[in-house]
Amino acid sequence: KKLLQAGVRIIGGCCGTTPEFIQKLRQVIDTLSLVETKPRRITAVTSGLETVEINNLTLIGERINPTGKPKLKAALRQHDLDYLLREAILQKEAGADILDVNVGLPEIDESQMMIDAVVNIQGLVSVPLQIDSSDIAALEAGARYYNGVPLINSVNGKAESLREVLPIVAKYGGVVLGLCLDSEGIPLTAKGRLEIAERIVNAAKDHDIPRERVMIDPLVLTASAQQAQVQVTLDTLRLIKTQLGCKTAVGLSNVSFGLPNRELINASFLAAATGAGLDAPIMNPLSETMQQVVYSLRIFSMQDVDSVAYIKSQQDKNLATSEPKETEILDLKAMIIKGRKELTAKETKRLLASLTPLEIVENFFIPALDTVGQLFETGELFLPQLMRSAEATQQAQDVLKEQLELTGEQKTSRGRILLCTVEGDIHDIGKNIVKMILENYGFEVLDLGKDVPINQVVEVAIAENIRLIGLSALMTTTVQNMKKTIEAFKDRGYEASFMVGGAVLNEEYREFVGADYYAKDAMASVEIAQAFFKKDRE
Repeated sequence: KKLLQAGVRIIGGCCGTTPEFIQKLRQVIDTLSLVETKPRRITAVTSGLETVEINNLTLIGERINPTGKPKLKAALRQHDLDYLLREAILQKEAGADILDVNVGLPEIDESQMMIDAVVNIQGLVSVPLQIDSSDIAALEAGARYYNGVPLINSVNGKAESLREVLPIVAKYGGVVLGLCLDSEGIPLTAKGRLEIAERIVNAAKDHDIPRERVMIDPLVLTASAQQAQVQVTLDTLRLIKTQLGCKTAVGLSNVSFGLPNRELINASFLAAATGAGLDAPIMNPLSETMQQVVYSLRIFSMQDVDSVAYIKSQQDKNLATSEPKETEILDLKAMIIKGRKELTAKETKRLLASLTPLEIVENFFIPALDTVGQLFETGELFLPQLMRSAEATQQAQDVLKEQLELTGEQKTSRGRILLCTVEGDIHDIGKNIVKMILENYGFEVLDLGKDVPINQVVEVAIAENIRLIGLSALMTTTVQNMKKTIEAFKDRGYEASFMVGGAVLNEEYREFVGADYYAKDAMASVEIAQAFFKKDRE
């Protein structure tokens, strides 16, 4: 009822919902009048965790783009995702609101690389992404795997581009960046560029893409060769804002190509373009010069009330330079907390020169994971970040495993646990996460998989003498099989403890199936296991 009163338009039930429940929903709906809502129309992009409204100065980091970057080109050819992740982290920490992701090289599979880049970057940083490609297949691949509302770069005024790109934007729900060019090139007048922008907006409307989901790039030409065109770009920005009302973006660095002291030219143009109506500069956020201009401009636009951010920036003596350096020294614990899985294996190898595997686990793994668990419990970290930390730990654990195999040492187990998704249920994502987290904490997990027959669970547990068994179910219809599995153990006279979990589980269901513990999430399963084996040892 509260949801309907808040303006919800569609209401129903998930798997396991009965006809009687739906009938009661219908009865509630029939007692209420439709609530009229007045949504605020904004231009915004999102990740899975963060929404960025594009307003005033919204910074789009440009560094994940191989144009003019030989190191990035080499990384892409070698499928070195660690390099891309490092660039993503540096830009995010430098203040980028959105990250451009362009992985286009003719000699690689751009679609697959785009998928890999999007998935891995989104697993590490929370800011939204701009999916940037001239390859339609790569553009759609990125949009398909993107978690959230992406900025899609780009469409232009050519009939072919409008026909190919706009359906992707409509299907996946993105914001599209429209370039002021068509089959005849870039118009030399502001009026000509505005006409193309209007064409893009109208074509988007035909695909049910509203005006607020269309941004326009008037295009920046180089001042060294086409000096008069710089003013045309500024004039176009003004026309787009006054006549179309669209948000705008430009690639800043084009303006200074071929000139000395490019940062000065870029910074000066940024100030002029912002005054003309620029909302989202595509720029290098690691440039101190550019960042100082951004801090200043945000005072004038009231984004920085009382100049708080500007004053802090002047007090901070560690601003990034145009040549990025990993100024923060991370130990293994910090690497795990931050989910830096590309660093943990190397650091673990270094630590093995002076520490035993057990000392590394106790001094770094466990404290880091405890911190991650606390942040997860308080809502400061979310599931993707929890998984990223677990994966970082897994990379380090693989190094320890290799070391133990070389020395012939036995791995210390904090306890053996059997996990499975019960018979009739094929959902195993949650169970797999639980397994990974438990193994991070040093427990030995025997994973039987999904849709596991009751007899198999019983026979394996007895044969392996396992005393803590974790059962997972996602559907209410398979909870009954949890109960039958536990009863089968009792029928055999085998004493074991059971923890249960899954989307539909709660304390009432735990009691119904006869389990000992209810694990509401992966971290809860760790707490249960720790308490169980501590009691067992005592």
